[in-house]
Amino acid sequence: MEQLLTDFQRGKHEGIQDLCHADVEPFAAQWDRDQRIPDSAISTIAQRGCLGCCLPPNIGGQGWDILTFGLLNEAFGRGSSALTGC
Repeated sequence: MEQLLTDFQRGKHEGIQDLCHADVEPFAAQWDRDQRIPDSAISTIAQRGCLGCCLPPNIGGQGWDILTFGLLNEAFGRGSSALTGC
């Protein structure tokens, strides 16, 4: 699959995977037990540009294509499936 991705898509996917490894996976089980994702986690995700990623830039979004959005959901789903709803 890697050969089919653009440099942008590959870079975003790697960055999101890094985010999940460092800031999601270590805490996901506790979030599930608490049935809550902390505001600090959502803030970190927002600071990394993952919220509003498919919205056009002219309204404050990132303007990502649908494949990059799918890669985001794949990485989040591996770390914490609850994040795919964000």
